[in-house]
Amino acid sequence: QDSTANNHDLTDNNTVLSESGKISRAALFDADNSESLSMSDHADVSLNNTSFTISFWFRPQDEGVDYPIVCKRSDNDLTASSGNEYTVWMYQSGPARYFRLDVGSTLSIVSGPLNLIGSTVYGFGAVVYDKPEGKYHFYYYPGFGLLSAAL
Repeated sequence: QDSTANNHDLTDNNTVLSESGKISRAALFDADNSESLSMSDHADVSLNNTSFTISFWFRPQDEGVDYPIVCKRSDNDLTASSGNEYTVWMYQSGPARYFRLDVGSTLSIVSGPLNLIGSTVYGFGAVVYDKPEGKYHFYYYPGFGLLSAAL
């Protein structure tokens, strides 16, 4: 349930479980069961070629697996770039883990490496685009700080 005035309630796809989270309850996704939360399209969650911030709580999952944290798509096929407006991923390259932001089918920006504490600890992440500056910034807490900035 969306507790704001926006009324952007989420739909539970394939019985997403929950557990104690940082604030109230946290969704517990099982990728093998294609579990997700979705909502209908709303203009106020579009990027619209302007400055934006996407922030999220997350708990790292299995190493060696890339998975979406938050996305806006016109379809449910995460392997295709054609339906993607934006996707923030937990991304792994070698032993290091990163955030990756894909915008549309043409832009992919990767953060600096994350210093993850473990798979039982929640972290807070944010991706910020400053349009006047023309830069993307990734933030991660614990160890809150700027991970990278790119044009």
